[in-house]
Amino acid sequence: MNANISIEQMNEIFKNGTGEQRQKIVEMFSNMNVNNRNNDKTEKHAKKILKKKNEKRTDYVKFLESKSVNGLIWAPTQVGKSAATRVFIETCFEYNTPVIVSTDNKTDQQEQLYNRIEAELMGAEVELLKVTDKTFEKDLRKCIEERKKRFVIFCLDNSSQIEKVIIQLTSNYVRYEQMADIKKIAIIHDEADTVAKDQDTENIKNGQAQSHKKWLELKNVINNRMGDLDLKRIFVTATPENVCMLYQVECPDVMRLEIPATYTGYDKIKHFKMEDDLRISIYLTNEVERIKENETKMSSISEG
Repeated sequence: MNANISIEQMNEIFKNGTGEQRQKIVEMFSNMNVNNRNNDKTEKHAKKILKKKNEKRTDYVKFLESKSVNGLIWAPTQVGKSAATRVFIETCFEYNTPVIVSTDNKTDQQEQLYNRIEAELMGAEVELLKVTDKTFEKDLRKCIEERKKRFVIFCLDNSSQIEKVIIQLTSNYVRYEQMADIKKIAIIHDEADTVAKDQDTENIKNGQAQSHKKWLELKNVINNRMGDLDLKRIFVTATPENVCMLYQVECPDVMRLEIPATYTGYDKIKHFKMEDDLRISIYLTNEVERIKENETKMSSISEG
C-alpha cells in the first residue's frame, strides 16, 4: 500500500474495497504511528544523553580526566534503527554537537546509511563528511575554521580510518582555537556488536583487534586531552546484551524502539521450496514489484 495514497482513494477503498485492502490501510497508519512515536522517543532519549553530565576528575590544575556518557538504542532488525540514528543526529545538531558515525567494515552498509541520512537532511545546513573522501581533511578543517558544529564524520570500523579521525581531531584541536567552541561530541556506533568483541573496553592490550585499540585511543584522546570536551557514545544494535555488560550502560540510558504490530521476526518466516530453480529470476522480479507496490519487505523465498 502506497503511503502517498490520497484521502479520496482511502475513502473509496473503505467503501468499496476488499477486506484485505482495508486491512493494509489500517496497517499502514499503524506503522506510521509507531514510526512517529519512535522518532519522538529517540529525540527525548538523545536530549537526555546530551544533557547528562560527564563524570570528571581533576588530579592536577592542568589535568582533567573525563568519563564518557554511554547510551544504547536497540530493536530487532528492520524496525527503524537507521531512522533513530538520523533523529539522534538531528537532536545533536540542536545542541551544537558534531557526530562521528561508525559502521562495520563494509562500504555498502556505510553508503546505505549515508544516503538515508543525506536524503532526510536534504536542504539543511549540515556537512556530511566521509573519512574515505580525498577532501576529508580540508572539509573538516573548514568546518572548524568557520565554527560549524553541524557536521557528521562517517567512519568504517577499521583501524586506519579511526586513526585518521584521531589525527585530524587532535591536530585541529591544537591548531585552531575555534575547537574550544565545541563542548560535546557524539560517537554513534551503528551495528554496535562490532565494537563489543573484547572484554576490556577501558585498557589497550596486546591481542586486541586493531580497530578496538583505536576506538579506545580515540575515547582516551577526547576524554583526557581535549579540555572540557564531553564525549557521548551511542550504541545502536539488535543484540544489546554484550554492549550493556561491556560498556556499563546504565538502565535509564537504554532505549528500546517500539516494534510494529505487523513485524515478522525471523522465527516466524515461512520458507517454501522452489519447484523450478530456473525460475529464480522470475520470482525475484515479482518480489521487487510486490515490494514497490506494497512498500513491504521481501517474503522469504528459499530452496528449502
